[in-house]
Amino acid sequence: KVDGDDFRKVDGDDFKVYPRRKVGRELSADRAPVVVSQETLEGCFDLPLHVAAEKLGICITAIKRVCRKLGIKKWPYREQRDRLPGTPGGSSAQG
Repeated sequence: KVDGDDFRKVDGDDFKVYPRRKVGRELSADRAPVVVSQETLEGCFDLPLHVAAEKLGICITAIKRVCRKLGIKKWPYREQRDRLPGTPGGSSAQG
């Protein structure tokens, strides 16, 4: 087990995340664990964290914990967006 009872390290840098039961809902046996790898996360770096969490079917905190285990200190969405030309805070052709 890694950090509590909802993470398990599997092959390489892959982690199984066991989604918790939502408050007020019954325990569902059909909720399979979500395998999160660095490649899976990198495919979501162009999304805000809350959208990536919905897409993967796990909570924001679970994504952050897996990121820390993989050495990713901060979700890179805002940094990538800020580097794009024509976005607020990004570089632009106008001087």
